[in-house]
Amino acid sequence: MILNVQSEFTLAMQLGCFLERACKLYGQNDASFTCIGIWYAADGPYIRYVDGPPKRLAVILSDSAADNLFQAQFQMGHEVIHLLGPSDRAPSGSAPVIEEGLAVYNSSIVSRDLRLNYWPNHDAHAYLAAARLVMQLLIQKHDAILRIRAREKTFAKLTPALLLDCDLGIDAMTAERLCMPFGEFAAEIKKETIHEKDHTRR
Repeated sequence: MILNVQSEFTLAMQLGCFLERACKLYGQNDASFTCIGIWYAADGPYIRYVDGPPKRLAVILSDSAADNLFQAQFQMGHEVIHLLGPSDRAPSGSAPVIEEGLAVYNSSIVSRDLRLNYWPNHDAHAYLAAARLVMQLLIQKHDAILRIRAREKTFAKLTPALLLDCDLGIDAMTAERLCMPFGEFAAEIKKETIHEKDHTRR
């Protein structure tokens, strides 16, 4: 499904297109949350939850994205996945690996479709590792995310047992890693990277 975004679309309109396609590919978003806009912050990108009721949130892009359309589109391609099954009670860094990996994968698809000349310059080892896990899942079952979210729409509520019960062709260890909080997963990947570098030096 190729993303079609017209050049005259505002960022908000583009985000709407991104979300529409994400819903078709990965299941409907949680309509109890309303996205009230796109803002910029030095510590972006992320999703900011606004005190309610009603349930409201905003997509926060990095300050630099205000002057870089490619960067803004790439970041929206990532953050739109977090709009599918928001969890306003989940602490920062606790989104599961499956959610972060899907977000990275989706931003790469957006980058391909829009021919973006952009890639973040931060250390992305953990994000890429999460994306590889999700890509392997989608290779096993192309509709894996749809199957999972038919059972539970909120990523933060997924469990290894639920994933295994969806007949996705994955083993228990993979299910555990996909449900692991991304912050813990990133710490593991960092340790593995340091160990590999030390081993190489020897």
